Amino acid sequence: MVVAVCLKWVPRRVDIDPLDATATPDPNSWGPSAADEAALELALRVGDRRGSDVVALTVGPDAADAMLHDALSLGVGGARRHRSTGRPTSRATATALAVLAGDADLIICGDQSLDRGSGSVPAFIAAELGIAQVLGVASVTLTDEIIAERRTDRGGRDRVSVIGPTVLSVDGSLAIDGAGFRLRRAPLAALIESRNAVVDVRSGALDDERAAIVDRRPYRPRPRPVPSPDPSLPPLQRILELTDAVSDRTPPRTIEVDPAAAADAIIDQLRTWGYLDQDT
Repeated sequence: MVVAVCLKWVPRRVDIDPLDATATPDPNSWGPSAADEAALELALRVGDRRGSDVVALTVGPDAADAMLHDALSLGVGGARRHRSTGRPTSRATATALAVLAGDADLIICGDQSLDRGSGSVPAFIAAELGIAQVLGVASVTLTDEIIAERRTDRGGRDRVSVIGPTVLSVDGSLAIDGAGFRLRRAPLAALIESRNAVVDVRSGALDDERAAIVDRRPYRPRPRPVPSPDPSLPPLQRILELTDAVSDRTPPRTIEVDPAAAADAIIDQLRTWGYLDQDT
């Protein structure tokens, strides 16, 4: 059995300029997030319990090798990186990680990254490989099998037995065997030796395309057309008509109807307020 753990090279702290509020990543803070550290510790424990090989994967620049060397010092057996100097999309990242994972039986990821936080990469990996996924895991029990507990809506929990090739994404506050954990520390000798370890680096084009921002402006709601008041009226009367200050207001109301009727009620009210023409 091969266990792959996916790590992301991200800034864990930013500096905020007090004058213009510009956020700049702290160059000394780059490394894995708390969720990725939880994934790494879980992968190591699964490897220890089952005698499995553990391999660390990442997509990032050459500087990310420092993170992989740290993982190697903790007991990871191999490290693989797909070279990327840009910010690839989540799908492109997942595709590269799926290739790096190779024939791994279990792929463990952090549930969300610090820089983007979409939590979509684990799901994309599972889709790319066509294997099961258990996302948002908050607790894991390691016996002869892996029992994962994940959060559901309204405070519920699901207990899932992990059988066969699976992608797990874990929370940064993961509990293992009913207790919290801290990522293990590497012995000094292993830490020194890992600096000379070779990282398997792959290259290839990634989809770095993103939506281009062509303009920024505050949101302005669409203005409601107001007919001009009669110019023969006194100024105060014209102002009152323009501001609609003395007209009767529609009181708030609550209606409980099916979706189609609710949509009709909203449109009718917009017509009443003048935001829509009667023929719209």
